[in-house]
Amino acid sequence: MIKQALNKRYVRVLATITFALIAVIAFMLLSGTKADAKTIKIKTPAQMRNINWKNKGFGPGNTYKLCNDMDLATDLPNDEYGYVLLTKGKFTIDLNGHTLQSTDSRVTVISNRGANVTIKDSKAKKQTMSHPSIRSYNFGAIEMTKGSLNIKSGYYLGRSDGTNNPVGLYVGGGKCVVNGGTFDGEFVGASTASSGKLYINGGKFIGRYMFALMHFGGGTIKISKGTFTNTWQNYTIPTFALGKQNIDGKTYSFKKWLASGAKFSPSVRTLYWTGQGNTGVTNLCHSLLHIRSTT
Repeated sequence: MIKQALNKRYVRVLATITFALIAVIAFMLLSGTKADAKTIKIKTPAQMRNINWKNKGFGPGNTYKLCNDMDLATDLPNDEYGYVLLTKGKFTIDLNGHTLQSTDSRVTVISNRGANVTIKDSKAKKQTMSHPSIRSYNFGAIEMTKGSLNIKSGYYLGRSDGTNNPVGLYVGGGKCVVNGGTFDGEFVGASTASSGKLYINGGKFIGRYMFALMHFGGGTIKISKGTFTNTWQNYTIPTFALGKQNIDGKTYSFKKWLASGAKFSPSVRTLYWTGQGNTGVTNLCHSLLHIRSTT
């Protein structure tokens, strides 16, 4: 009798432990806890091109950390493009003091089309124009048309092979928050279009031959802080460009931008308006604007 009772008690305890273990495992699988996330070291261009895809051993939910400089067009199969495409899920990319570039002139280096992406360079102090975090040889360093993007640090360089006008950052849709970093474009430092939302809380924006920042054809730009510089010597090319829409003194308030600590250089040519004439613009902050119509 005693032996039977002990056996029954043992079975009950074992069943309870088994049930508890199953419950814990099920919870972790269903909830997608942080315990599932991991840091994956990227050593080859092929690995970096494939971080979007679970069926290739990568996928969302992880931090991807570069281990060396690389060109995404290296060893490129005939049916692929030399870029990083992100479509859904959460990704963190740490450029880790290295340069990610693509000599494939058909694409940007990183294209966000629906994912929740954070990009940073944990060793950004090392990065310069000659050794940037991301270098594009056409179009731009980073583009997004959907999803969300948070950029914390890094040097993003857009250069051209002569066939396009590259930018450091292009926001054609979704929401991008810039908290730091340098966006250096041969054409434009950063640009919005369509439904893109660009919120700037810091960082440096450099336009080499055109604009530091451009709103063209739609989108929203809000500035809290930042430095905006035009290095082109032609005085007719301003530091800042806006499309005709949204010039209403609400979305774009230069007085608020300047009061918040935003810096424009050269300040005498801050605004380029692509609309008809300049009615309603001159009163925003006339002493700091150079207004030039396309007609």
